Amino acid sequence: MIKKLTLILGAIFLMTSHIQAAEYQGQKPFDIKKTFNEIKAKEGAIVSEETGLWRVDIQEEASVYFFTKEDHFAYPSVVIRKIIEKQTTIDIKTTGYTAADKKVFEGWLKQFQEQDKIIIQSLQQQ
Repeated sequence: MIKKLTLILGAIFLMTSHIQAAEYQGQKPFDIKKTFNEIKAKEGAIVSEETGLWRVDIQEEASVYFFTKEDHFAYPSVVIRKIIEKQTTIDIKTTGYTAADKKVFEGWLKQFQEQDKIIIQSLQQQ
């Protein structure tokens, strides 16, 4: 994930970049398997398996989706990271949805925010 985002962001490293706060979209019932199937069916989707997760990269959208598997502590949840390019800035927007425990999910979402900071720092050092 970081490698892909770094490649996307690295191509436009001359721009100023910053992180948008991770956005918790709330708890709601949803069919994670149906949503996963819809996202992985998108044109250009690259699906990879990680421990406890399915990751779907969609380069055309500059997005990465993380779907929890049943053995993941935040199941059922999805986190979506999107690169948003503006005139002179790059934003990393991280949003998430869960039907799991809110506090557990928010802790997981915070880990993504910490990764976002690392990515932005690496861009600023280039």
